[in-house]
Amino acid sequence: MKKLAVLILFIPCFRHVKAQIDNSKYQQQYQLKNRKATDAIKIDGILNEVSWQNAEPIKNFWQKEPLDTGYARRDTEARITYDDNFLYVGIMCFDTSYYVIQTLK
Repeated sequence: MKKLAVLILFIPCFRHVKAQIDNSKYQQQYQLKNRKATDAIKIDGILNEVSWQNAEPIKNFWQKEPLDTGYARRDTEARITYDDNFLYVGIMCFDTSYYVIQTLK
């Protein structure tokens, strides 16, 4: 009788549990298709090679601090490519710079 009572109490707890969660939509949305570099990548901080232009951009990053409830306030774009020897990561961080006073004297 006790076993039956325990079983009846725990059945509602396992009602929402699934063996495997279907996350194919999530995987398609956040999947990166990496392409091999078609030309030599020069490490100079300027992403002007054809390989960088052909690389799929990663955008729409989420804000983590102070709250992780929405997209980041500033745009960031990352691109990844590779060749036979190296993996290259290029990141462009955009800013409004409305609070910076730039002077060169």
